[in-house]
Amino acid sequence: MRDGARQMLAAALQAGIRVPVGATLVRSSVPEQEVAETHAKAAGVLRAIGVLPVPPVDGGKHNAPVSLADHPGVAEALAGRNRALARFWLDAQVDQPLPALADPSA
Repeated sequence: MRDGARQMLAAALQAGIRVPVGATLVRSSVPEQEVAETHAKAAGVLRAIGVLPVPPVDGGKHNAPVSLADHPGVAEALAGRNRALARFWLDAQVDQPLPALADPSA
């Protein structure tokens, strides 16, 4: 753990920051898998707020988070989803209040 991350973790612990995560146990649950899932959930939140370091990407060459927008196929998938949406949801909305509703007693 880098010094900056260690300092942030210490500050978070002193401030009483809690990351409430857990698992739902059912008959077929495997305890070790439930523990691993709980740790993964907590780690995601702690990385997002900067308490834990971001894991290396690109074979360990970079520590920068990967943008989902840069993932192959994401733009294409979003464009395909948007083809079925009405223009209302895609066009920028302009605030144009109706004069009939300007009176607060309307």
